[in-house]
Amino acid sequence: APPLSTPSPAQPSVGFTQSAAGTVPNITAAQVDPNYLHRPNPIYPTLSQRRQEQGAVQLLVSLDAQGAVREINVHQSSGYARLDQAALDAVRQWRFLPAKRGDITVAATVMVPVEFKHSNF
Repeated sequence: APPLSTPSPAQPSVGFTQSAAGTVPNITAAQVDPNYLHRPNPIYPTLSQRRQEQGAVQLLVSLDAQGAVREINVHQSSGYARLDQAALDAVRQWRFLPAKRGDITVAATVMVPVEFKHSNF
């Protein structure tokens, strides 16, 4: 199975201090844990292996408050449709630890890199 990367770290907190109406409380971005509850590896397409196609796919993944994939889009292609599709098919099945804002689980969006490397080059 090809090696996989993990999603990028959570966004930093955003704070507001003063406005015309007075002090506005700090607003904290959702914290997305890069760990997974379920993460089957993508299947490296046989034809892609034979043709020595490799590359990284960047997927923009929207998660619901329970950590399930709601929507997924290719943010940056690997350059090979078969690899992009294999990444999409696999990540659709993944389940993430829920994102949290404080103690409350919330929907979130994460960037997920999936890399396909052929080890016999």
